[in-house]
Amino acid sequence: MVKYICVFIITIATSCASVYQPKKAIYYDYRVNRAFAADSGILTMLTTYSDSINKTMNLVIAQATETLEKKQPNGSLGLILVDAMRQTATAKYGVNVDAAFVNNGGIRIPTVSKGNITVGKVYEIMPFDNLIIIQNIKGNIFNDFIQLMAKRGGWPSSGITYTLAKGKATNIMVGDKPLDMDKTYVIANSDYIANGGDDADMLRPLPQQNNNILMREAFLEYFKNRNAKGEKISPPEDSDRVKSL
Repeated sequence: MVKYICVFIITIATSCASVYQPKKAIYYDYRVNRAFAADSGILTMLTTYSDSINKTMNLVIAQATETLEKKQPNGSLGLILVDAMRQTATAKYGVNVDAAFVNNGGIRIPTVSKGNITVGKVYEIMPFDNLIIIQNIKGNIFNDFIQLMAKRGGWPSSGITYTLAKGKATNIMVGDKPLDMDKTYVIANSDYIANGGDDADMLRPLPQQNNNILMREAFLEYFKNRNAKGEKISPPEDSDRVKSL
């Protein structure tokens, strides 16, 4: 494969004024291919870093009992992630978080294979530096958000169940109680969704609590803690949170 390096040499005209204007630009086009010898010094320097990174990314932090899948509305991978998110938000914010969500597009790989789960795999799942945000939300606005998720085919959810039919959510339960349109709930989302991403405009006006907790770090901590207890990662027992008609 041929790569190109473009170099611009710019001659700057100077004067007593503080503003500088380019006087002349010269363009060179270099073709870089295998005919150029590798710089051993640079390779040695990069190897030092790559060895360290690979060691970290290949560290096994948990075991999956079966292949975990990203599917809508009840994919095992998504359900595990939102449970981790809700558990972490409850612990880190010191409040009871009623429900947690991850937009389906935020999960960046389709499966996690049975067996070792590594640090690198969690980075593949969540390569972005999204944060866990919590918000207080009235039941009527919460309903609007759940209807948005239903319209999108159902996002991974922890703490709620509902029936999905023709893009609409009915029989919505928060915990073991029906959604109360007048009650205030505490929900956890990514900062992307809390700020109105994926058309979640109803969440944007709501005040946010942000303790700078990365979603990825929450997943890493969750897997490590389960592993330390000798627990393997399996699909949640309540894997029918969204009942499709």
